[in-house]
Amino acid sequence: MRPGTRGLGFLAGLLFSAAIWASQKVLFYGGIVGLVLAVDLLVRRGRRPAQVQCPGAFITGASVGLASVAAYLTVTSSWSAWWQWCFVWAAEHQRHYPGFSWRDYAVPIVREQPWLFALAALGLASSVRAGWREGAGRWGDADLLLLLAVGATFGSYALQRAPFPYSLLPFLGVLAPFMARGVWVLSSGWRSRPARIVARVALGVMLCWQWTRLESLLDGDGNTRQREVLASIATLTGPEDVAYDNSGGYVSRPHAHFYFYTDAYLRGAIPDQLSREVPEALLARGCVLRVDDLRTSGLPPALRRFLDTYYQPYDGDLFLWGQRYDVTPGAVLEDRFLAVREGRYFVEPASVLDTGALFIDGARVTQPELTLSKGEHRLRYEGAAARVHLLWLPRDGKRWSPKPEARPTYSRLF
Repeated sequence: MRPGTRGLGFLAGLLFSAAIWASQKVLFYGGIVGLVLAVDLLVRRGRRPAQVQCPGAFITGASVGLASVAAYLTVTSSWSAWWQWCFVWAAEHQRHYPGFSWRDYAVPIVREQPWLFALAALGLASSVRAGWREGAGRWGDADLLLLLAVGATFGSYALQRAPFPYSLLPFLGVLAPFMARGVWVLSSGWRSRPARIVARVALGVMLCWQWTRLESLLDGDGNTRQREVLASIATLTGPEDVAYDNSGGYVSRPHAHFYFYTDAYLRGAIPDQLSREVPEALLARGCVLRVDDLRTSGLPPALRRFLDTYYQPYDGDLFLWGQRYDVTPGAVLEDRFLAVREGRYFVEPASVLDTGALFIDGARVTQPELTLSKGEHRLRYEGAAARVHLLWLPRDGKRWSPKPEARPTYSRLF
């Protein structure tokens, strides 16, 4: 509400260019705001009532911000990559991503917090009414941009093919001032003092209740399990050991492949490439660890078969390199074992060496732990065991038993 100054105008322009650089989505819901500002600059040129009261300072600030971005793209030789990945690829991604209705997430959010949206509607109606009463001055009121942003941010969310909840954040952000105004209208718009007191007490109770719910939601079960999984990764592998996680959710080890994250579009658009390149990368880089996640079931079938064959469940979330062999009763098992890297491996359960005979490359295995060179090895088993595992021995040197019944809990969505 302060009068415009050159300093504030420069800062506004700088922040405007920073907002544009923040995300491609800003270009969609900020386009209307930008158009209004452009018209204001051309028509009023700072004369009241004007949205931009110091046009020169505003343009200078925006130019400094955009020049900084241009310098960065030039120095890093990133112009073509920026255009390809932020626009060409984004448009293609948006066009082919498996879609769903904007109501899938928006309606439950409104149902969960109806009183907040009621306050926003009240504040919005109050602001529109006040702006209408201003007459010609409304065109220079900053509320005009805020009101436009409400429709623009919601439209940006609703028009997406896959409007996930995080895309509602800009909309909720511009609704927040109207929620605050709704609180003011509801607590101060009564003529009688007792009515104002009752309204304020009711609002206080609602806010305290909401605060309690928020604290409960944030506490939940915490991220204890996530920390346990990360600690296990640090125990089982070394800092140089690559890992495969289709969602890119862990950050403590190098990723095994360029596509460290794939969404529904990628998994459907390049299934053959993923099925070919990911196994090749896992083998070439000696990847001994993979993290299971919510998107594993959506991977191409050929890639899933590879992962199921060569990674065994350490628990519900972590899988380590190894193979499982199911033995037909009364038959001799003859198969192959692929060692992804030179190192220590072990037989599980160790009792199979006492109740039968296990041979690798023709030599009988007499100890549970053994050293193997990288590559394929001949395996033969004669005995009564129904199932035999040959597994990579983790960094901590502790043998383990696969747990196929364990369920994943590390990877969560929203």
